[in-house]
Amino acid sequence: MAHKKNESNVKSNDERTGELAELLAIAKLLSGGDFAFLLSQARILYSNAQLYSAGTESAAEESAAAHSRGGKSGRKSKETDTLPEGESGKGGGLRIEKSQRGSSFHIVRDGKWKMFSEAEMLVMVKISKGKESDKTLGRKLYHWLEAERPDAFPDLAISGPGDEALAELAALLRAKFAVRDVQ
Repeated sequence: MAHKKNESNVKSNDERTGELAELLAIAKLLSGGDFAFLLSQARILYSNAQLYSAGTESAAEESAAAHSRGGKSGRKSKETDTLPEGESGKGGGLRIEKSQRGSSFHIVRDGKWKMFSEAEMLVMVKISKGKESDKTLGRKLYHWLEAERPDAFPDLAISGPGDEALAELAALLRAKFAVRDVQ
């Protein structure tokens, strides 16, 4: 993924200049609709990079804070973000895991997995950053899922807009990710 901070993905200035020139040359040849699509995709990639960067910074800060408190963060695992034991309505908990390729995320509830793209996760994170209660934010998540991803309801055993797991999901998204304003 182009947005991962990985030494193998670091390009020299000469390589990047050549790629930018190639991209500009191709962009000049595109029709209006195709150019708009390319620009839209570039914005999504940039936004996803910000989300990834903010998520890793947030996790690093949380880990450092937990370490300074004596190493106990209240989480089950450092690899996944999970609500502490007993906070799920069914006892199985919620967690969010980034895919191995890094291009998607999995929301896991009671052993059932549902995959979401980075763009979808960004929307859900933004919804979860609201000032309302977790229950209200959970209802907003429900309405977004209803419009965009109704397939998630049976897979994650979400019974309706008042399902407690949605409030838990809002809290988990808010705790795991930070969103920066893109200018």
